[in-house]
Amino acid sequence: MYDNDPKPFIFFGINFVYRNKAEIQRKKEFEAASAAFKDRLAYYKEHKIRTPIDIAAEFPILAPPLGNAGCTTPRRIDDNSRLRLTPLCNLALDKYNAENQGANFVLADILKAAHNSAGNNYITFLAAPEQEEDPSNNNNNNNSAATTFKARVWKRGSLPPKVFSCAVVKTA
Repeated sequence: MYDNDPKPFIFFGINFVYRNKAEIQRKKEFEAASAAFKDRLAYYKEHKIRTPIDIAAEFPILAPPLGNAGCTTPRRIDDNSRLRLTPLCNLALDKYNAENQGANFVLADILKAAHNSAGNNYITFLAAPEQEEDPSNNNNNNNSAATTFKARVWKRGSLPPKVFSCAVVKTA
């Protein structure tokens, strides 16, 4: 009755397992696919091929989603990229300052950045608390250290940028 059924069928008893022909064929195909996957995995490990997760682990930034169009690549931090990234960092800090109470932060330096073809920019930067001008305070020393931030900002073409996240990097 079930032997020639085109749908896989399996029945478990206490001392036996019944599988029809379709289920036996499905199990063989699954085992063949699993073996092929294990072979590919061994090849990746043997040849040390880097995956997007491995690449992202080298940068203390938000892990880029793997489903985005294009590959996420590191961006060189030179004068041209600083001109492009500074407004994005300031926009991310504005969002952070608006959402969090406490000291307002201003951009100090850009550490690392990565981007992809979908327009996502993953930026790690330093920001220092904003100093209020106090004429009675003649001490010009900045006792507070800069804080490391990470941000994900979308900017593509002439469209206005959008900040998806901006957070303080927690150090252990």
